[in-house]
Amino acid sequence: MKILVIRLGRIGDMILSTPLLYQLKNSSENIIVDVLASNDNHSILKYADYVDNVYIWNKNPFKLIPLIMRLRKMNYDVILEPKDHFSTESYFIAGLVKAEKRIGFVNGESSIFDVDVSVFNQDKTHFQDRILSTLKALDITPDYSLNIPLMYLNYKADMQNVREEYIIVNISASNESKSLQFDLAKEILVYLKSKNIKVYLLSAPNHNDLAQKLSEITNIERAITKSIIDTFPIIHRAKGVITADTSVVHIAGTYDTPVMVLSKSIEQELLKFAPKSDINLVLKSNSGERIEISKTKLIDSIDKFLEII
Repeated sequence: MKILVIRLGRIGDMILSTPLLYQLKNSSENIIVDVLASNDNHSILKYADYVDNVYIWNKNPFKLIPLIMRLRKMNYDVILEPKDHFSTESYFIAGLVKAEKRIGFVNGESSIFDVDVSVFNQDKTHFQDRILSTLKALDITPDYSLNIPLMYLNYKADMQNVREEYIIVNISASNESKSLQFDLAKEILVYLKSKNIKVYLLSAPNHNDLAQKLSEITNIERAITKSIIDTFPIIHRAKGVITADTSVVHIAGTYDTPVMVLSKSIEQELLKFAPKSDINLVLKSNSGERIEISKTKLIDSIDKFLEII
């Protein structure tokens, strides 16, 4: 059986889809699992051995037309789009690519999809579990307890190593309001250093200047990364991660690395994208505008986190 899984979207969407892809691939010896990914998230699967081919959805007509022609020639048995809401792009793709069966969000009687994914995930809250529930459409029983580590170049060698005695502090999120502001990040770094804990400062490229300033003021070393994959090994080997509410939370979850999350999300969003690490602590912001946490609450939470990891 040949299956095309449509996973357009952000980095976090792909990370939380890895249990689906893994269990799909391991459901049968004679199954080909291809993924149609976005420019933003395709690199997550660079070293994944549970997918056969990763195609990148590029809207440039010179790349898009050849890609559609190539996918049409594959004659897939199944197209699976696990997203449980309408997507114009997914609808368009499912209509153009040949397949005997199309599983996705059914939007009215004229939907291109034959099977409605929303039928299978109503009893689940977490995004990863809702995605995974779509396996039921293929008569596969999902294992919700299984997290799939994100693979990287030396992943198998690192599996044999114990966690190292350092904490990662990540200041960056998908937007500024979710990212850690200078004063808050400084408080975290200074306090950890006062406890004689080895710390590495992690940031996205758009926060390089802020991270460099924090590094110079606190004398804490930066973890320099060129891509999202570069963060995998340092998060995998870390004793714990303190982070803004972003994909780093989900990366940590795949390795069961303990994580402390500083978030301004509303309760419903927190439940939908809650940390999957067994040891986790979510610290809710006092403000809905940005991450604001009192010093006392912050220090008490860090102490609690250090105690349980």
